[in-house]
Amino acid sequence: MEYKLKMFVLTVIKNGGNIDTLIKAGMYYSEVGEYCNLLVEQHLIDREGKTYFLTNEGSKILTNYFKAIKENGCEKFILEYPKYIKTKKNINDVYIPKKM
Repeated sequence: MEYKLKMFVLTVIKNGGNIDTLIKAGMYYSEVGEYCNLLVEQHLIDREGKTYFLTNEGSKILTNYFKAIKENGCEKFILEYPKYIKTKKNINDVYIPKKM
């Protein structure tokens, strides 16, 4: 699992976020389940009923990640939002705007 994506999933779980946040970020339902199972195996999250929550180890990793980000002055997450990705146009393509 990509490190930045892992931190994003951990942050969503920490904040009690909805699975739709991950789906909007471009993940499939099967990927979300797969990542959650992988994080459970790594003892970063745990499950109680239908709810996932961070373990102490997961909280430490997430805290260290945010400390490192603040020291570098970088953005927390830069993930491509598939909804806004534009296909590259050919020089011979004609652009016709939608009716207003």
